[in-house]
Amino acid sequence: MKSFLFLFVFLLCSTFSFSQQWSILGYSNQRINAVAVHPQNPNIIFCAGDNLYKSVDGGTTWDTVFLNTPFNSIYFYPEYPDTMFATLGAGSNSDGIYKSTDGGEHWANLTWIFRTTSIMIPFYPQGTMLAGTLGDGVLISSDYGQNWTPMNDSIDNMNVLSMINLYPSCIPEDPINLYLAGTHGGIFFYPEHTWLTSPDEYWHNTNMATNAIIPAISRTNSGDKIWAAIGGGSYSDGMYYSENLGSTWLLSDYWPFITDILINAMNSTTIYAADSGSGVKRTINDGLVWETINNNLGDLRVHCLGQSPLDTMRLYAGTQAGLYVYNFTADVQNTSFKTENVVVFPNPANDFLNVQAYDAVIKKVEVFSTNGKLQECLYPHTEHVKIQTSSFEKGIYIVRVYTENTVSTFKINR
Repeated sequence: MKSFLFLFVFLLCSTFSFSQQWSILGYSNQRINAVAVHPQNPNIIFCAGDNLYKSVDGGTTWDTVFLNTPFNSIYFYPEYPDTMFATLGAGSNSDGIYKSTDGGEHWANLTWIFRTTSIMIPFYPQGTMLAGTLGDGVLISSDYGQNWTPMNDSIDNMNVLSMINLYPSCIPEDPINLYLAGTHGGIFFYPEHTWLTSPDEYWHNTNMATNAIIPAISRTNSGDKIWAAIGGGSYSDGMYYSENLGSTWLLSDYWPFITDILINAMNSTTIYAADSGSGVKRTINDGLVWETINNNLGDLRVHCLGQSPLDTMRLYAGTQAGLYVYNFTADVQNTSFKTENVVVFPNPANDFLNVQAYDAVIKKVEVFSTNGKLQECLYPHTEHVKIQTSSFEKGIYIVRVYTENTVSTFKINR
């Protein structure tokens, strides 16, 4: 009966097909050093080329908001995203950290720091900021960037390119901020105890090679996995991951000249890597297999990536010759979709959607709108579930199906 049902559904269904490709958003005559999407509004995008540019309509039109500032990174303050920071590290008298308090409309220098590469803003303690530099290591501020002091105890390389922080499990009486720094000589981690003093508060080396150049580090939302890139043009270049808070690192795949990493905020098994010669690569299975996604990408020298945590259907890439967007919802056809052991039908799903598993139990089903809103979340623990969709607004939806051993993602129309 199962095989007959599967054949019946297969005959009704065609495969999942769409002609996704990159399209240019602008500034084809400029190197784009940084791109950032507002964490609460996917239509607000910033990119840094010769100047700093802002779009409020998803990249259709752009305004210049700060002249002659080829910023190398852009950040939103975690709790108050209308407060923004950007770094300039071109080796000039203008180097430093810049700040905006009105959503990026106006900018002013916050502090002068020579050859600033990156900043990191933990959620606590309030007011704490870290800055990475080329030559002066790591600087820390406890007053929202007004004053800075060196934080270089036992760090073996003073050329810092990338930073992240984690909040590892610990006793409630001693919460810890764990900082990681990617340098021209490997990765270092620093456990900062928020309330108690501890002798381990210094930079610790990891098993990463001491000649490895680390242009990018990123982590999953849960912090249970960290990704890092070696991108200096050596035989060790490639994507690495750690599952023990950065203490040890394992290889995912080799390829040279990686420049940036981006983890899909809705699905941490989907990771993107930018490369300064090979375009953009992607894995959808947590690093088991990587594939290039360069269809219609006009320049394969990619320096940065950006994506909204609320709309993971669009991926932005800053290249040597302009800003590009990859639209994952492009040309979704009116078909039903299947994977090896899960099928969803019909499509369009105007009134209901069937989710059918074969030789597997469906543990959970999530339905998201393309702006990231969770429409439905079910825990059926059966082989079949029927979801009512008649109350959904017209549009494209993402369906994520969890079985015991797999996570399958589908795009449907309503």
